[in-house]
Amino acid sequence: MIKVYAISPEAVFDPKIQQALESFGFHHGRLIGRVPKEWQKEVSNIYYSKFPQDKRMEIALERLYKKRVVKKIPLVEVESKNWVDRASATNPEDVQAIICLQIDPASGTDSRMLGRDDLHDENPIWQIETGVRKHRTAMEMAECVRVLLRYSAVVKFIDPYFSGEPRHMKFVDQCVSVMCAETHGKPIPVELHTCFFASAADDNLARRNRSKPIFDNLEANVRKSWSARKARIRIFQWSIVDSGDRFHERFVSTDCATIEFGGGLDTGSGSEKTSVKLMSKSAHDELSNAYKTDSDVYELLRFIDL
Repeated sequence: MIKVYAISPEAVFDPKIQQALESFGFHHGRLIGRVPKEWQKEVSNIYYSKFPQDKRMEIALERLYKKRVVKKIPLVEVESKNWVDRASATNPEDVQAIICLQIDPASGTDSRMLGRDDLHDENPIWQIETGVRKHRTAMEMAECVRVLLRYSAVVKFIDPYFSGEPRHMKFVDQCVSVMCAETHGKPIPVELHTCFFASAADDNLARRNRSKPIFDNLEANVRKSWSARKARIRIFQWSIVDSGDRFHERFVSTDCATIEFGGGLDTGSGSEKTSVKLMSKSAHDELSNAYKTDSDVYELLRFIDL
């Protein structure tokens, strides 16, 4: 769903690659991994030495940095100072593609390599699948959000039917494990959002009274499953307001982007599949506003911090 690309500092200034950089961002499914660690400094040095008067280039770089797509990745020390050698030394789990001006056969046969003429959707290394079908296993579902979670500060699991039972918690647990690996054990802010479907005849008091036992059961299930996890959990219970949106879709939403799981966040049998879709920026912004304590889209019945 989201890939990390290593791009040589020199390649950034090629017109064709400059155009391709417009397709970078969480909502496009492409990020830039810092290879080397001083990648932005090297890009700036090239700019000031070769293109100091080129305002279009300056604006393009500013726009790229404003999108916050240049990310830290684990680097491997290599004796060679050649950029291709350093990029090829990165773990394929951290960097899925390597972009340089031209592929030199003498530099090796890394299957991740892309030249300036390879940046088209017919090339599977460049292509981003924003909508896929995946098996409903915790590991395969979590793989769809792995890169997103690595660079997110908070994660929301949104599912109207979330019950805290193992079929839901397996996926949540797998996702938190990914985030913990990046924070070295620092507690992760996790939000669980669920919905109480009230009867049309319920007034506000009846809705709150009837939803309380369901929420208490959810809390108990989560506490039972989560006793040893490295996370700070907040559980939300919502209700649909008369003029509000339908609480139906299921998402993993972070401060960076949102990914929809059409079949829900619960795991199923090995043969079952779910659709997975990377949402646009506008959809992400709308959902971010819908699932917060002062939401005017849904009625917040209650929440609790565990």
